[in-house]
Amino acid sequence: MRRLIEVQLPLAADDIDEWSVWIQFWNQAMLEPLLRPAQRRIYSGWYRVVVDVLHECRSEGLAPEADIEALADRFTAMVDGLAIQILANSTDMQPDRMRALLLHAFEPHLDLTDQL
Repeated sequence: MRRLIEVQLPLAADDIDEWSVWIQFWNQAMLEPLLRPAQRRIYSGWYRVVVDVLHECRSEGLAPEADIEALADRFTAMVDGLAIQILANSTDMQPDRMRALLLHAFEPHLDLTDQL
């Protein structure tokens, strides 16, 4: 799960470019209904990755009581929202703060911070 958080952080120029393309695609899909199925398919694939990682956490005993779907919803919403804040420069959000917020957001469901 920590690795999943790390790969979502907009740290390098390539990360920022990838996030920018994704945000523009979201916007375009909202304006052009023909793009919506592709956007949904791509995003659903990302969501399944998150769910699979959370199931793996559960199988390793890290999330025995967790509602996997609810955690996946919260994780994807937080990642998207925080990354948009960074790219839009609409707040003082920075990648280090994004990382910390994501690591702490899932306690007590997942213990991600004790090994930092």
